Amino acid sequence: EKSARFRYRGPPMQDAADTFNAELSGLTKGEWLTKLAGITEERGYFEPLGKRHFAAFVEQGTTLLVTFETIQGMRALSEAAVPLGWNMVRDHGWSHLCIGSDG
Repeated sequence: EKSARFRYRGPPMQDAADTFNAELSGLTKGEWLTKLAGITEERGYFEPLGKRHFAAFVEQGTTLLVTFETIQGMRALSEAAVPLGWNMVRDHGWSHLCIGSDG
């Protein structure tokens, strides 16, 4: 069962372009996690893995890119504050699994 803690309540994302072009900058950490969960649940899933980790999967193609990233890195290193793998998977039509950690 998916956690209600990260349930997305915004408008639905319609396709992969919307998913991988999302804007998550300027949000608090809680808002950021909630929005990331909603975006990934539209095309895959978001699963908390304990208090400080999560898995965010977006299905798009038959090739899967797996990244291991910190929340702090995603928010600081990407202008849009998205997982760093999203640019690569968007450009190549791949699926993406991000294993994220807080710290």
